Formats: sequence, structure tokens, C-alpha cells
Amino acid sequence: MKLSLRSASLVLARLGQSLQSSQESLKRRVPQQAPVLVPIPIRADRRTRGPVSRHPYP
Repeated sequence: MKLSLRSASLVLARLGQSLQSSQESLKRRVPQQAPVLVPIPIRADRRTRGPVSRHPYP
């Protein structure tokens, strides 16, 4: 049985669509790589501060 050119192109188009949809679903299932965490340097004050008075009047 010979396939006509039109039916062969339709079959190939369907195969392409199903392949594309299966690739998209696989991409959604693959876990994404976590972003790299970069430490932020925080400078510590080396000065010693006096005690903080919370009451303005002794």
C-alpha cells in the first residue's frame, strides 16, 4: 500500500508535534540547577561603643 505525499507529510507533521511536546514535558520534569550562593562580606566595627542609655534623665 502506497502512502500519498499528502498523507506522508501529515504523518511527519504529527510525529514532529508529538516529539516537540514530549521534549517540552521532559524539560519541565528535569530539576533545575540551584543558583550559586555568593557570600556577602560584612565589615564588623572594631570600635567599642559606649553603653546606650535608654533613659534620657538619670
